[in-house]
Amino acid sequence: MIKEPKRIRNEDWRMQAVTTLAEDLITSWGTKHDKGAPVKLTARLNYGQKILSFGIPNISALFLDMSHKLWVESQEELLNDETFIEWKGKYIGNNIIHPKSEAILFELMQKRMASIVFAHTALEAFANEVIPENAVVTNERDDKKCTETYNKSQIERYINLDEKIGTILPQLYGVESPKGKKIWQEYLKLKTLRDRIIHIKSDDRKSVSPEDETIWKELLNKRNPDFSLEAKGIIGYLIEKVKEKPRWFIKFPHEEVK
Repeated sequence: MIKEPKRIRNEDWRMQAVTTLAEDLITSWGTKHDKGAPVKLTARLNYGQKILSFGIPNISALFLDMSHKLWVESQEELLNDETFIEWKGKYIGNNIIHPKSEAILFELMQKRMASIVFAHTALEAFANEVIPENAVVTNERDDKKCTETYNKSQIERYINLDEKIGTILPQLYGVESPKGKKIWQEYLKLKTLRDRIIHIKSDDRKSVSPEDETIWKELLNKRNPDFSLEAKGIIGYLIEKVKEKPRWFIKFPHEEVK
């Protein structure tokens, strides 16, 4: 567990940044803060007739947290025999089950879909966040006729996540490219499922048989991993050599549910 001053120990793990004052401080509007007082990035916004002030959360932490919780809920429902009922149809056979209601099954699928999309989005948010402000990368153009140079803003906007995770971030943080490793296959699996959910195909909208490889079959696959933990593992690989890892990453509270 991360060692930190007692006064910030209980701050939520999803906080973007939190530290303590090194010495007493009097603000420009006259408020005094003692040495050791918690300091965090703060958002202030109009909220009805009042101003709401709160610590800014880390986006990757929010998405990974929700992804994990939804995955656990959906997995418990999938493994619960009471979720499904055996069909005793005379002419259909006795090897068929169906959900207690479509509503139950649809809610389970919603959780699986959201969990996958959130895990992928956490990676997207992380990749953009950790690109240094002064980063400059040179990439060969797709047609191989020339190279193109990108600054941080252009990397965020114009370079896809495969390239960020597979090439750019490993170069910037001094680790081997994950391409060809098991962790890269985990990333590709997550990306493929996310893309199939976001860009649903016509084949997934029509009647199917048990042999068809549909998104519904993937969503109900009990053997699929908790993608929130796989996404965190990818992040951990990329920042392996970073001495001061993000607080939210170190304090991440979730583990694989057996």
